Amino acid sequence: MKTVRRRDFLTAVASTGATPWFANQLWGAPKIVKTTYTYKSVGQLAIKLDLHRPDDQLVRPLAVWLHGGALIMGHREGISSQVKNSLLAAGYAVASLDYRLAPETKLPEIIRDVEDG
Repeated sequence: MKTVRRRDFLTAVASTGATPWFANQLWGAPKIVKTTYTYKSVGQLAIKLDLHRPDDQLVRPLAVWLHGGALIMGHREGISSQVKNSLLAAGYAVASLDYRLAPETKLPEIIRDVEDG
């Protein structure tokens, strides 16, 4: 286990507000990896998701993040790092999904994309 001075620990925790995340960094939590998957194809369009998870073999609960943008804009990479890091620190894997956007795609197809993801 890595030795950390108390003052350094308290300063870092106070400045980040991310106690679980910081503790994981100190005590050697697994590296976080991002893997992009195509979860659906519509014609030539590949619809993708990014899976963020620790680089280990543990079975973890999954949190699914869907970008906002009123169904007309947004992207899977728009996930807030604070949300993502908090979920990862709490032991979750995080999937961030894309879906087809309006107005080119109508609501029933958008919902189907999300359900397929």
